[in-house]
Amino acid sequence: KLAHSPSVVNFKPEAKAELDFRLPKPELEPPKPEAAAAKPETAWWLNIPLQLVQDEIKSLPGGCREIFVLYALEDLGHKDIARSLGISESTSKSQYQRARKLLRERITKKMHLDG
Repeated sequence: KLAHSPSVVNFKPEAKAELDFRLPKPELEPPKPEAAAAKPETAWWLNIPLQLVQDEIKSLPGGCREIFVLYALEDLGHKDIARSLGISESTSKSQYQRARKLLRERITKKMHLDG
């Protein structure tokens, strides 16, 4: 099994750029606000506090949190994750989708509550 990653605590600000997609490589600069304006479907993340994203990732259930971190933050593929954790590739994919859904729901709810 893979060791738990410290990335959940210390991931870079540009990581939240792609909660709906694969996360960019750390060496890439985060998109500029004017670039996001051209893509309104992804512009929402610009207003989310990084601490909220980190807290919500930490609060995910263990299995889907581990897979989310490995796939989205550590950039491992589902095949590699499945092999390392001794699970099926489809389990890795479904747990990643579950993590995305939970993050989207929780962050959206908190953003509406907090203004």
